[in-house]
Amino acid sequence: MPNKKLLIEYYNQLCDVLNNNGYRIETYFRGEEGQMEYYTDMDHPDLTIMGITEDAKAYRFLQSKNLIRKDLCHFCGDTIKSSIYTFTEPHNRIKINICRTCHSKGQREQQVYRDMSSRRGCILFLPVLMLSIFR
Repeated sequence: MPNKKLLIEYYNQLCDVLNNNGYRIETYFRGEEGQMEYYTDMDHPDLTIMGITEDAKAYRFLQSKNLIRKDLCHFCGDTIKSSIYTFTEPHNRIKINICRTCHSKGQREQQVYRDMSSRRGCILFLPVLMLSIFR
């Protein structure tokens, strides 16, 4: 059963440790580089772990302190009984544990994306259709 409250508490702790040890999120806004502290996204706490894994040094630091939990789904906060399901962060290829439900959901979403991307002909037809409608 998803446990958003537990996930938020856990990510708050991780962010505090990173911030207290000088780790920052690198930002780029309107042509200017900057930094900001790590924070937990309250609406989508699962995005917090994605931000942390984008900085491989920060993630390895948390691992070295044994702060990355293996018994917790990093997407929904559910307790994991077996860590056979993982999600691989695309930038640094860091694997994080997820529950079976989140793994299955991700597979369904990937299939929908593959199905949509295999229909490229439809996208080419759309501008022609739009021109014929608005003449």
